[in-house]
Amino acid sequence: MRRFLFSMQALYDVKTAAEKQAMADWAAAKRAADQAEAARDRCGQKLLQERKNLEGDARQGITVLEFQSRSAYEKLLQQQVQTLETELSNAREIVRDRQACLQTIYKERKSLERVREVQQTAFSKEQYAKEAKELDDLLAPGMTKLR
Repeated sequence: MRRFLFSMQALYDVKTAAEKQAMADWAAAKRAADQAEAARDRCGQKLLQERKNLEGDARQGITVLEFQSRSAYEKLLQQQVQTLETELSNAREIVRDRQACLQTIYKERKSLERVREVQQTAFSKEQYAKEAKELDDLLAPGMTKLR
């Protein structure tokens, strides 16, 4: 009995490997976006804490020079938050791109699986018909003797 050979097996193997790579790329991009979000959040918390401390110290009385230097530090933190926000936005865009790529490859692989199922069904029907014919051919001479 012949065994089933999928005519597009090489392409299916390539798509499977590409899907695994796309999944790894997406996961790495997701981790990078999560890290960028965490860095932005930490910097934002540091900025809020610095503002709170500066307000409290300003009420208790600090020198103008100290106020100016701490205000400059606060502005630097604000700029850093904005930079981190931009990096986060870029990282999220990369995640969306990787996810779209992964979905495309997944759909292509699923299509190949459907083609494989159709080919396998056709092969099975062909094998069944062939075996039925062989069985009929084997039984046919005996059937004529019974009549």
